[in-house]
Amino acid sequence: MKSRAIVILIIATLFINTELFADHGKGTGIGGVIGTSYGLAGTGANLGLSLKLPSIPIYWAAYLGIQNNNVAFGVTGDKYIYDQDLVSEKDFNLDWYFGIGGYLNMGSIQGELLSAAGLRLPIGLSWHINKEYELFLALDPSLGLSISPNLKFPDFFFAAELGLRYWMKK
Repeated sequence: MKSRAIVILIIATLFINTELFADHGKGTGIGGVIGTSYGLAGTGANLGLSLKLPSIPIYWAAYLGIQNNNVAFGVTGDKYIYDQDLVSEKDFNLDWYFGIGGYLNMGSIQGELLSAAGLRLPIGLSWHINKEYELFLALDPSLGLSISPNLKFPDFFFAAELGLRYWMKK
């Protein structure tokens, strides 16, 4: 019981302390992202907007996916638990990160409303091209619950993201 309380305290500290491990993201970051996913519900592709505000330790993204007669909208929020330099030289900075987050997807397939929510584990690389621009690539295994049209668990899928963020420094 005592070890469970310690683990919960460590996880809570990671979510509250915004600068504990973060190597970048100290300003406001905004950019575009393209993504794809493969899972139990099929394969999809989408375009999105990535956002990071300095006062909130969460990397947000909003996606719109249109494929055949299907339309979907998704929102993700990720907290980077580990974000460290992989290569750091004078003109080259490559980081890797690992985090935990959540997703909420809503959409319509052949006129039927679909919705799902769950957890995701983003694992990625980020290349800081210079002080303002960051190119990132992430793999996001996700596990959740399909809410409609039928309640279903597990809703498992594997997503990939490629994006470019512009960082506005404080």
